[in-house]
Amino acid sequence: MSTQKKKIVFPVYGRALPFFNIGADVSRNNLAYLLAEKNYHVSCIASYGGSRTTYLKAMAFCIAFLNKWGVSWEIKEQFDLHYSYKGVHCVMTCLDRFYDLLEKNIQKDDVVFVVNKKSVEILKIAKIKQAVVVAYITDAIKERRSLYAAKPHYIFYDSEVLASFGKQFHQQEYHILPAPFMPTEKILFPIEQKKCVTLINPIPMKGLHTFLALSKRFPNYIFQAVEGWEAVVLEEEYLQANVRYFGRQYDMAPIYRATGILLCPSHYSEGFGRTVIEAALYGVPSIVSTNGALPVVLGDGGLALDSFDIEKWTDALLEIEKKYDEYSAKAYQNAQHHLIDFEAKLREIGVL
Repeated sequence: MSTQKKKIVFPVYGRALPFFNIGADVSRNNLAYLLAEKNYHVSCIASYGGSRTTYLKAMAFCIAFLNKWGVSWEIKEQFDLHYSYKGVHCVMTCLDRFYDLLEKNIQKDDVVFVVNKKSVEILKIAKIKQAVVVAYITDAIKERRSLYAAKPHYIFYDSEVLASFGKQFHQQEYHILPAPFMPTEKILFPIEQKKCVTLINPIPMKGLHTFLALSKRFPNYIFQAVEGWEAVVLEEEYLQANVRYFGRQYDMAPIYRATGILLCPSHYSEGFGRTVIEAALYGVPSIVSTNGALPVVLGDGGLALDSFDIEKWTDALLEIEKKYDEYSAKAYQNAQHHLIDFEAKLREIGVL
């Protein structure tokens, strides 16, 4: 049996890792890192934005961050920015060179994960190059129908909730590939040392109103709102009290280390609920709504509420506070079940 490992490609019609880090994008980052740790040749083909005549500003933005992170880089063929991050070789170019770069870097039998916008166009190029195409579905949107119609070789969902939604649009066999997570240092601090309540992606759909209402009821806590899909402007009455707003974070560890309780009062049918496990890896319990997969992901590492009545959310926060060490330990224990061997999983399915 050959021991040569396949090349794995993550095309991104946008910026490469670690820049694409919103929501489910983190799952794709982590999968790339975990496979690179297993000594696969993993590459991320992406675009920093701009056309061939306007690319300099977009390129300079990315270079500034790479310099800040201490990442070595080089420019090739005038437009292409090359660097390696956590073992993943990344190439970014301007938008109107993206598909050319993709064709140049995908070869026969490569494994290509199509995971974001423009996935149909990416899939078609990968098939022409005779690569193995994996559609990794992490959101419940009807627009995915065109991706199913393009017939990827494999369809993965990160939860049964998403599979139930997606399979109404196709008859193809599918597999569950849970969201990947990176191991963290074990941190189980008592609640007295972590007096922060955190909401990731502070928009109304994700429960901003509940978050702000609770901030008034618990003035002894700092309430951390961390930018997700888009920047948010919060009212001064909250910012001058106990609410703190953080722009987009490329490293969430400091946020989670300071967090005592994570809030997920989502009105959205969550396909997975990645932030619940991310926080739990730091011993942080969560209070979540019962939308989508959130209660399943939560397990007994917090409380799930089927109402947005602020009295119930207040009581839940007090309950977590009262039995904090117990909930913290259960959250951490639950999170460990998500640190699975993804190479073995993909080999079992037949992708690798």
